[in-house]
This record gives sequence, structure tokens and C-alpha cells, in this order.
Amino acid sequence: MAPALLLAPVAEAGCDFPTGQYRAELADIASVRRIEVSVDKARKWARNGLRIITLDGEQIAEKYKRSFNGTVSVFYDFGRCDFPARLRQNGDFKDHVELDRGRLLQSLNIRLDEGNIAHAVRFKLFLQKTRNAENEVLATLLLSRLGFLAPRTRVVDVVQNGTPVRMLWQETVAKEFLEHNRRREGPMFEGDEALLALWSDQGGYLLEDLGLARVVNDKWAERGAASVAMTADAFTRLQAAYATYGNAHAPDPSQALTGMPVPATDSAEAAHIWWDYAAMMFAMRASHGLRPHNRKFYWNAFLQGMEPIYYDGEADPKRADPRYLRALDKVLYAPHFSAERMARLQAAVAALDGTDLTARYRALCDSGCTPDAAAHLLDRLAANLPALVLPSEGTGPALADPWPVFRARLFQRRPEARSRDIAAADPGSGIATAQLCSRDNCDTQVLDRAAHVAALSGAVLDGMKLTMTLTAQTADGTAYTTTPLTGWGLTLRHSPGLAIETDPKGRRLVLTQSAPDDWALLMGDRLERVEIAFKGLPPPPAAAEAPPEQRFNPYGLTGCLTLYGMTLSRVRISAEGGGCEDGINIVSSRGDIALLEVHDAASDAVDIDFADLHVAEARITGAGNDCLDLSGGHYRFDLVLAANCGDKAVSVGEASAVAIGDLDARASAIGISSKDGSSVTVDRVGIEATLFCHEVFRKKQEFPGAYLRLGPGQCNGPAGWVDADSVLDPRGDSG
Repeated sequence: MAPALLLAPVAEAGCDFPTGQYRAELADIASVRRIEVSVDKARKWARNGLRIITLDGEQIAEKYKRSFNGTVSVFYDFGRCDFPARLRQNGDFKDHVELDRGRLLQSLNIRLDEGNIAHAVRFKLFLQKTRNAENEVLATLLLSRLGFLAPRTRVVDVVQNGTPVRMLWQETVAKEFLEHNRRREGPMFEGDEALLALWSDQGGYLLEDLGLARVVNDKWAERGAASVAMTADAFTRLQAAYATYGNAHAPDPSQALTGMPVPATDSAEAAHIWWDYAAMMFAMRASHGLRPHNRKFYWNAFLQGMEPIYYDGEADPKRADPRYLRALDKVLYAPHFSAERMARLQAAVAALDGTDLTARYRALCDSGCTPDAAAHLLDRLAANLPALVLPSEGTGPALADPWPVFRARLFQRRPEARSRDIAAADPGSGIATAQLCSRDNCDTQVLDRAAHVAALSGAVLDGMKLTMTLTAQTADGTAYTTTPLTGWGLTLRHSPGLAIETDPKGRRLVLTQSAPDDWALLMGDRLERVEIAFKGLPPPPAAAEAPPEQRFNPYGLTGCLTLYGMTLSRVRISAEGGGCEDGINIVSSRGDIALLEVHDAASDAVDIDFADLHVAEARITGAGNDCLDLSGGHYRFDLVLAANCGDKAVSVGEASAVAIGDLDARASAIGISSKDGSSVTVDRVGIEATLFCHEVFRKKQEFPGAYLRLGPGQCNGPAGWVDADSVLDPRGDSG
């Protein structure tokens, strides 16, 4: 008998099929067969493009990059989607525009107003010649397989305003990019090209030693005090690295260099990622992406360190020698480009499945790429990595206060310039003060939150007057303690007031709050047969009336107890009370948990993100919001008991795959929720005293509809609802 599917004939997201029925295919960019792009005001668009071609100079002025409304149509084997979009010219130089037999073709920067392509709302379509398309696909694929941050990229057939053309699709580095890479949304930065662009006709690259970085996701940063503080801290660390590079580069600005020191961090893992990434970029002959003005970064709040993001590497595996590895660069890289590092990276590359890598590469090229290119790259890396071992060549540049030297150079080279240093914002009002200095004097500037974040978003050019933000302080500095757990092989970062009791022999760790917002972050490689108990205080009554402005604290943490980046084996975790957004938060971890037990959580009881876990039992009683919140991972639960949940007993989102053996949900607003591309199956169901048994829907633009399969059992409340994008299978026959 066919399953009962609650579907609408036409989906809501602009597609002629229910997106929840094709979740896996829609998540895979290789499923796209063709993209058609049309601009509403085609004549104005064409005139704009022709002006770019005919005007003097090689750069594309910003005034020719204004947005146009249009439509993006995406074709799959199983249907078609039509999305309204905003399109604009992409690229800095005229190689991004061409006339092909009288037909105008351009690299495009696209933002979908509705829907997504493979979970990306923002993406670019490059003319292939601008990115060496085959190598760009291969470089991003390889880096992703090795765990580095790199945008998904593929060659795709495009029809651009009626003209067929093969183009390079690449997702934009934005919130959706982080989600796909299993990273929590946080500050992102890039090299600020303002100086290079303004004085390009005067040898703009000769000012590169004055270039700094800028925040790119300013709207996220502006949302609250915690995100402002996190962004300011990361910004100041990154600016110091750029200034140190500039000071070392200044004696000969004509040299194109790459040697930037790792921004200040106490995390050995963050430092490893920084230098491993640099080595891989040189080995792939993609070091154009290490030039400071080309670089992009993500602040990993868990590591308290900066992660590089691949961009515009111009990979050329056939090249004999790496570019931009000059004498000054070698001084910086030599202590880190060791034989041990190169051997470890060689082993990581060798461990990749070459057959699978080749198959994926060919799928992303739509079978249009050189068949043996992936195998050739792996061979080249095996030879190139050992050749990068460098002998010691002196002492690299130090991060210790580069600003006196940098300021002196700034005012000498650009006398009209102004520097800005921002003091910590008042936590209540959000108001910050800044010292705005010219070569001769300083004035005090008052910044509200919007102006504060805007000051972190790049050099401001007022006519020819240049204003550059150098530093931005935070209120408390490092207001946490790091405690090595001797005998455990773990690091515990925590608020100063947290009490810690350890019993390594008994394999028990007890953490006790002295204030409702005390927190603990556990990091390490492996945790086996350990019992962790978090004893929290109830939040003060005022907290319920005035909830926090943001879910996370300035260190990016939502949980009273957070486990990050760990392999777990037969672990038992319990928590009670606590005034945090999450009682327990498990992030980017894998393995198995014997028991999760939470009582009386202020908001979410258990929140698991970007993990791959098997949980034998989850027993949760009392949560101000959701009892069990799962996102962005693969999860299997043998038993879930959830009662007295303020909102959902079980909430699943962000393209998770979840299997539950027995579900017993009671006294909650909603029994189980599946949303945003998630697939949930429940073998046996018992839901009582809820307002609704279930909900299945698409909430976020970057995801398709969801799927929920319910096995035998009962719900004593109203059934719930299913939107037109999603699928409910109440008999459990299909999936």
C-alpha cells in the first residue's frame, strides 16, 4: 500500500516538485543540470556591460556593479525551480566581461531572494578563464576533503540572457557556507583592498604594506553586545598580523609577498591549521590565495583562533616552483615548514581515496575536465610537500605591538590619513569611544553600535581622506580560565567562578556553578567511559522577564557545558539547572554516548550541532524551550524520554539525519519537529499531552523542505501541520 504523503501539488519555494522529497539531491551541487539567468531590464544591463568594455583602464569601477533584478532558473533531472534574484557584475578587472560574436557575457554575483542552490543563497558565476576553472574545482575539492574551509565549486552549463556558456559556479563565503562546513556563524574577514583600488593608477600595490583587514559579515556583528565583542577581539588580533606583515614588507614594497604571521592565539590547533593551510597552498601552486589582499578568514570561537578560507588561489599543479615564496617569506615560514609537518600532510593526502576524489571531480566538472587531473595533483603533492621543508633563515617578524612603527609609516606615506583606535563598548548602552588621530592631533569620537561595526568594515575614503581602524578593544579581556585536566588528556576552559572536582581514577568530573551563567568548555581528542555531571543554579527570576540579547556569550558559547571536537565512547553526561541558553551543547563531535540526562534547564536542555553520534538513552525532564535540539549532523537514539518541554520535545533542523528507536514525549507544546532539509525516522511513537504531535516544514531559505517518518504508536493531541515543501510519512513505508 502506498504511503500517505501530505503534499501540495506545487511547492512554495519556486519549484515544481516538493523539495522535501529530494533533500539529498538538492544538497549536492553536482545535481544541477543547467542554470538560466535573465535580467529584468536587459537593455540597461547590456548598456552597463558595454560601458565596462569601452571605458579606459582595466579596472571595473564600483558604479558599474549596481544590482539588477532578475530570475534564476535551476534545472534538475526531477524538475525545475525559478527564483527571483538580484544580480550584479562581478570581478575587479575587465577579464570578467567579454563580447563573444556580439553576445555580452559577464561574471555574475548573484543573491537569490527566494530559494537556494545546494543550500547556497549567494553565489558567483565566473567566466571560466578568470579562475582557471578545472584547477579551481580541484583545489577547492581537495582542501575540503582535508578539512580546510573552501567554497564548493563546479563547472556548469549556463544560459546568460539567452546565450549558452559554460561557467564556474562558486558559493559565496557567507553564513550558508559556514553551515555547510559545520561551523557556527561567527566573524568573517578579508583583506581590505581599499588602498589598492583607490591608487591603482599610481602603483596601488606599492601601498600594500599599509593594507589591513575588514569585517565582511557586519550585519551579524551588529546584532548584539556579544557579537560586537567577539568581532572586535578577532579584528584586533588579525589587524596586528597584517600590520606585522606590512612592517616587514615596507623595506621593499615592490615585492609580492605572502608571509603573514598567525594572528595571536593560545590554541595549538588553530596555529596548526594556519601553517598547514599555507603549506598546502604552496604545494598546490595556489599561493596567489596567500597574498594578503586576497585572503579570507573565519574566527573559530571554540579555538579562539583564525581559520583561513580558500579564495582565488590560481592553482597550477603543473608549475615547477611555488609563487610568492621569497626570501622574506622564507624567514617566516622556515620554523613551521618542518619535515614533520610535510610528512604529516603527505600522509593525509595519501589517505584520500583517489578513485572517489577523481569521480567527484569529474562530477563537478560535468565530465568536462581532464580525466587524470585529480591523480596528477595527488602525485604532484607527494613531490611538492617534502620540497617545502625550509632551513632556518633568521627570526620571523614578531606580533609584539606593531602599531608605533605602522602609524609612523602610515602618516609618512599618506599624510592626509587618519587612524582610529576604539575602546571597549559600554555593555549597557553599546556606546564606544574612539581616538581618531591625524598626523598632528587626536579627537575623541563617539560610536553607537552601528558606527562601531561600520568602523571595523574597512578603510573609509572621504574624498581622498583615508581613515583606517587599527584596533578595537573588548571589555573584559580574557575573562576565562584554562585548566588542564591532568590524567584526562583534556583541556577545560571555563568561567572563573566554576568549581571543578576531578576523579581520574573513578572517571568522574563534577562541575558546579557559583553563578547561573557560569560555563565550561571541554576540548580534547578522546573521552572514554567518563561520567560528567554539571550542577547548575536556577536563573534569577528577572532572567525570564528580560532574556539575553543573544544566545551566546562573547566566546561564542551557548551551553553551560559544551563539548567540542571530541571522539566520545560510552560517556555519561548529566546536567541540572543553569541559566545558559543550552544546558548541554555538543559540537563537532562523534562517537557514542551511553546517557544524556538533564533536569530543569532554563532554555534548551540538550543542543547538538554538527556531530555524528549514537546515543543509547536521552532522559530529559523540564526545559524552558526545547528538550532535545539537533542540527547539522547525523544522529541515532535508541530511546528518547522528554517531558515538560516549553516548546518542542524533539527539534531537528539544518539538514540533519536522525533515527529514533523509541520516542516518549509528554507535556510539551510540540512532540517532534522536522525542518529545513532534515530527515527524521521514529520507529515507535508515544506522544501525550502536547498541543501538536508534529510539524514538518521549511523555515530557512537556504534549505529545502523536510521529511518525517513515524512508526506505530499514538499521539493523543492534534496531528500538527506539514508545509507544501515537506513530506510526512505516518505509516513508515517510505523515505
